[in-house]
Amino acid sequence: MRRSIVIFTILFGVGFSLPYWTEQDFINADSIPRLDPIMQYDVGPLRTEWQMWSYVHELCQTAAFIASMQVSDTLDPEFGGLIEGEDAMGVVETDNTQEAIWVWCRYYQITGDTTYFVNLRRAWIYVLNHPAWLEEGTDSDYYRVWNCGLAFFAESKYRTITGDSSYMPYADTCSQYMLGHPLPFTGVPQTYARLHPKVTSLAAGMLYQYGKEMNNQTWKDTALAYGDRVRVWVEANPNVNINDEVWAMSGGTAVWGLCRSIFDADSSFGVTWLSTYLPYMKYYQPAGTWNNSWNIWYANAYNFSARITQNGTYVDYHHSITDSLLIQDYDNDGGVPPTRGWNENQDHSWISSYMVFMGFEGLMDSVRTYDAGVNGIYATGPRPFLLIGDTVQVAVQAANYGFAALSDVYLEVTDAFSGDTTVDLAIGVEDTFALANIFIPSDTGYLSFTGYSLYAGDERPANDTFTTSIYVRPLRFVSGTVIDTVNSTGIDAKLYFQFLDDSGASYFDSTETNPSTGIFSVYLIDSLYRAYIYTDIPYPDSVAEYIYVTPDSVSDFDFAFGPADLLVINRDNEARYADYYAAPLDSLNITCKVWAPQNQGLFPMSRIDEFNYNTIIWYTGQAVVDNVTSSEQESLMVFLDSGGKLLITGQNVGEEISGTQFYSDYLHAVLVSDSINSLKCFPDTLDALGQDIGKLYTVGITGAQNQYSRDVIAADTLAHEFLYYDSLLTDCAGIWYEDAISGCQIVYCAFGVEAVHKPIPWLGYMTRTQLLERFLSWFGVVAVAEGSVERPYSLFSVFPNPSHRQVYITMGSSLVGKTGSLRVYDITGRLVKTIFDEQSLDGLSWYLDDSHGRRLSSGVYFLSLETADINDMRKVIIVD
Repeated sequence: MRRSIVIFTILFGVGFSLPYWTEQDFINADSIPRLDPIMQYDVGPLRTEWQMWSYVHELCQTAAFIASMQVSDTLDPEFGGLIEGEDAMGVVETDNTQEAIWVWCRYYQITGDTTYFVNLRRAWIYVLNHPAWLEEGTDSDYYRVWNCGLAFFAESKYRTITGDSSYMPYADTCSQYMLGHPLPFTGVPQTYARLHPKVTSLAAGMLYQYGKEMNNQTWKDTALAYGDRVRVWVEANPNVNINDEVWAMSGGTAVWGLCRSIFDADSSFGVTWLSTYLPYMKYYQPAGTWNNSWNIWYANAYNFSARITQNGTYVDYHHSITDSLLIQDYDNDGGVPPTRGWNENQDHSWISSYMVFMGFEGLMDSVRTYDAGVNGIYATGPRPFLLIGDTVQVAVQAANYGFAALSDVYLEVTDAFSGDTTVDLAIGVEDTFALANIFIPSDTGYLSFTGYSLYAGDERPANDTFTTSIYVRPLRFVSGTVIDTVNSTGIDAKLYFQFLDDSGASYFDSTETNPSTGIFSVYLIDSLYRAYIYTDIPYPDSVAEYIYVTPDSVSDFDFAFGPADLLVINRDNEARYADYYAAPLDSLNITCKVWAPQNQGLFPMSRIDEFNYNTIIWYTGQAVVDNVTSSEQESLMVFLDSGGKLLITGQNVGEEISGTQFYSDYLHAVLVSDSINSLKCFPDTLDALGQDIGKLYTVGITGAQNQYSRDVIAADTLAHEFLYYDSLLTDCAGIWYEDAISGCQIVYCAFGVEAVHKPIPWLGYMTRTQLLERFLSWFGVVAVAEGSVERPYSLFSVFPNPSHRQVYITMGSSLVGKTGSLRVYDITGRLVKTIFDEQSLDGLSWYLDDSHGRRLSSGVYFLSLETADINDMRKVIIVD
């Protein structure tokens, strides 16, 4: 019984409470798009041999997973109940708990291990405190009837394996409730007209089997009557009714109930009926909320249909659908999500139990008593790939596929490597065993490894051999130069080469240039790389995309840079947020050198004249201290006295240094308050600088989202206020100052410019790029002609990246007024979506979907922007 209601969002923002649904919940669920189903006639040959899963091992893992989801606090009113899922920890239900009872009983039946007996006792405590007939049911009895059906299921299995009949009265009461509450098929809202027949069929199957076991003719007769009602309902519109999915049930639920009731009583009629109507039923539903539940019900229906008709194709259907759930155990903990595409942190207890009693249980007929097998070979070196000369540990993965514990199982790996070991495999065990011998590759290419298991009396040799190949990569010599575009002299630089087809977490190798010549060399494996180039002052650090190293590619790469236009000082305490300045500057064709004093030391201000412009952007991010140190203040005062241009921006600058000479005599600022709760900024349209600035919004996903303590400031008599936190222009957010003698110019923003975000539909608001362009234009910083220098960043930006839900794509000002196309490619170069084609280049959102609206799987993708004169590309990483 649910004591709390959890609302969560799925895909398109539709909310549900789990698992009992009201009519509105059903309406919400049906609003989520589904893909076209896979029908029986669309399915080719499924397999020539059964996949190498140890279903006993998988059952053991699932038993452990659902045990981890049981409430164990004896003081909790939900004690003993099963939690809904990893992302629904506040929901505890009776149906989940009764399903878990069956799984733990089956575990004991196979292994003889009493580990989960304590879980069984706790589960029964919960069930008796929250009986099935008192579950939710405000506008329909479907959930109570469903729970009562599972009560028979749980009590029967528990009594069978323990001999304890003390819970039979509970099941008897459930039967009385079920007999007294038949669910109507007509005269109810459409959602219940779809759901009630499926729940009724479940009730028919469960009640009939329990009636047979208890020799209760009333129960059997009622179950057959229920089953016949469902049969008539299916026959009325088989193409629709046998394929419908709603809540956690599908047409497979209806067919399963018929197989376990009226077809169990008359198998000849079952053969005839199934031959006529089962071809209408789909094979698989690839999308939809809880589609894994729908599909395992289809699998269950095919399993029992195969037992009645002896149709081997239905056996294969059941097997392959079961495996489709099993491969979604992404974290190998025995749990799976209810919806395909959810991640490893969204496993649910109930669907994991379904996988056991609807999936694995139907495959247990194939399990032998004595069966060892090999299902993996692993070679672990010092990095994710192998090179000649690496020291490699080889391990073989073996499993006990059978029902009996195995001793002295011999494992061997041959071909490119030779090693062996002898192990014991308890029931349900699958493990990886390291071999004593060390492998040192002496050649490149694909090397074959074959693993064997040998056990006297092994009853299934098909899984005793496993063959794979391991690739040893060649190293190739790569060289090049990093030079100054103005005088062709070498640049002192360090280069890091990173895989583009890797997770992006690590570099493969790095090298440095000869400071006098700019020449570098490095050995790289065949792959696609990004090169990070970190240069000496005054050159911009750069990123070179799409460096191919292959046998046929060039082996020389030359990088040329001119001095950066300006300097960006990153004074954030963790040196974050640089891209919030560098990317907009790049879209303006303005290059910058980013310097982080906390990592690189005090910037040598004497070298500022090496930049194209005597300009500094100084931002402080989330820094509380060391926004501008005393020594940095002294350097900045010398810089400004010589006519420098300074944009200083930060939410805690005034709070820290308001009492200093630099703050009062150079910034010409007065601190009014160290905190204001305002998200917007409004310009003084009568001010010389403010007249060309729009409104600003300092919260939003395209900004840094790091503002928590914006300062309120005021200008002294020499400076000018141009930006305010309120439309009445009372609380100042920005001032400017210009010295007629030295020529210095200062813009001081008492908030972080990195946080500026323009909501796309809001008129009158500026982007961060537009704001920086206005400031720099006032400083006299103009864009370098496009194409005259190498650019370290793309002409459009993508944020956030990596992303799991959506990304915002922002176009640089140089693209304004142009038309073009934006396409998405996967790592193989395959086109997966055209976002727009020959349209105006405006900012937009992309929801990480393909051309059919399906969310793309996690991995690396490339956004390609094409105009008449530009072809630019950005990598996007999609994560679960």
